[in-house]
Amino acid sequence: MRQASTLDFVRSTCVKRGRLTHKIGKFAIFKYQGSYDNFGEVYDEIFGKWLINSGYELRNIPVMEKYLNNPNRTKPDKLKTEIYLPIK
Repeated sequence: MRQASTLDFVRSTCVKRGRLTHKIGKFAIFKYQGSYDNFGEVYDEIFGKWLINSGYELRNIPVMEKYLNNPNRTKPDKLKTEIYLPIK
């Protein structure tokens, strides 16, 4: 399994839904490459190591995942995912 690594911090992220724009706040963004079967280990690393040592707290909104390629056309070890961890 490849390790998830901190990619970036987003201080003010907005999501557009139709004509409305929602500010959704600050996130730690992790980039992961590998099989979706390993997500349990990836999340264990993020919550069990990174978050505890980061000095940040988790906000009370869901974690989001952005899938960067198509699993129907990509080998499992080449799948790329961004994981958005809501922090404060």
